[in-house]
Amino acid sequence: MLTRVGLTVAACLLLAQTAIAQQAAPPPPQPEYAQPQQYAQPQQYAQPQQYAQPQYPPQPSMAPPGAPPYDRRTDDYRRRQEEGVTAFNSVFAEALGVGGLYSINYERRFGQSGWAGRIGFSYISLGASEGGGSVSLLTFPITLSYLGIGDYYNKFEIGAGGMIARASASAGGVGSSYASASGIGGAGTVLFGYRYQSDGGGFQFRAGISPLFGPGGVLPWGYISFGGAF
Repeated sequence: MLTRVGLTVAACLLLAQTAIAQQAAPPPPQPEYAQPQQYAQPQQYAQPQQYAQPQYPPQPSMAPPGAPPYDRRTDDYRRRQEEGVTAFNSVFAEALGVGGLYSINYERRFGQSGWAGRIGFSYISLGASEGGGSVSLLTFPITLSYLGIGDYYNKFEIGAGGMIARASASAGGVGSSYASASGIGGAGTVLFGYRYQSDGGGFQFRAGISPLFGPGGVLPWGYISFGGAF
């Protein structure tokens, strides 16, 4: 009996010492977690560069110091002297003029001399419903003009030339009677007018007077045309 009591007491003392030892021992070290990474703040991006807006047309302040003011006539004269004529051909349709009622024309400039020659044609045919009659007129206008008076775009045109014409007529009568006639004639002319045409080519406009004169007298006449140079 005493032996059991002693073993029980000894076991209790051993458990008590173990508990005291566990309480006296320091707690195990806790693992240190890495601090969250501090990300760098985004950089302040540079503001987009403000480009200067171009000014149209150029302002006088943009000209070099001491430069004379812009003058179109001076610039046109300079371009004409430096570049000269680069468009030597032109095609245009003319109302009235040396061709009669109208004409389709081709013109060629002779180098840098200011002279130009043109040739064209016109055809008109009229028929009568009664009797089977008809009249036709074929003309060939030929002129020589001087274009050296003016600037790069605007020119005063002066020239002379003539028209070669062939007319024919036919008429039918009662039964089998039939008559026809034809002939060749001509008329002269002089030109005085305005021309808009760049020496470098492009749109062409002409207008002026071109009286026709021949054996029958003088016919007051004029012309206007539109075309292009190349």
